[in-house]
Amino acid sequence: MSETDLVDLLNASPFKPFRVHVSDGAFFDIPHGDFARVAKRKLIVTLQNPHGQSVHVSLLHITRIEVAP
Repeated sequence: MSETDLVDLLNASPFKPFRVHVSDGAFFDIPHGDFARVAKRKLIVTLQNPHGQSVHVSLLHITRIEVAP
């Protein structure tokens, strides 16, 4: 997955929620474009919890993207 592909998903109008799967078996749901951003060679995902923690995911470890139907 390239940076450009992820930016396109995050900026899509209308936005379609998607799930990012990574190489260690974890996944992250992106319900809205505001919950993630692309930085150089990584995706920064804001977790949906009261603390607003974030996870940095190397683009190299993204194994697939599932876009909600």
